Amino acid sequence: MLRSRHPTSRRRMQLVLTERGQEITTSVRTALFSRLHAGLDRLEEGERCVLQQAMPALRRLFAQV
Repeated sequence: MLRSRHPTSRRRMQLVLTERGQEITTSVRTALFSRLHAGLDRLEEGERCVLQQAMPALRRLFAQV
């Protein structure tokens, strides 16, 4: 994480992920979705369909975090 002054406010600071931080974040997201996909097999078919339909929206949501 890199910390720097905010460009327009002297009272605020900016935090930016380093390249290593981005790699870790990507790795964690990948592991999370791999586990979710593996867990789908243990659900009932109707539950599995609902979650599979929601996956694209969840990916977009997690990409913004």
